[in-house]
Amino acid sequence: LYLEYRKGKIGIEGGQGVNDKTFSNDSRNLKGALSLIDQRLTIDTLDGDAIERLVDDIMRRVSASSSNGLSERTANNYICELRRMLNWAETARAA
Repeated sequence: LYLEYRKGKIGIEGGQGVNDKTFSNDSRNLKGALSLIDQRLTIDTLDGDAIERLVDDIMRRVSASSSNGLSERTANNYICELRRMLNWAETARAA
């Protein structure tokens, strides 16, 4: 649902929307972050401790010397997009 919401923002002007490239990058970053989460978890089970463990796991993967590691910038992008999705989910649940 979140990606559908973000896709709906494409083309909206006045600082309220996103362009195609931004949407594509945000989608890729979110999918990268979510690929590191246990697939059995649901968003309502992601409490503060689970989110902190996920962020720690992402940051542990930062390694410039490893071909399997993430760059610090990519890790930060994953975390930022995950945070954006969780903020959206919290707002949507409150509405």
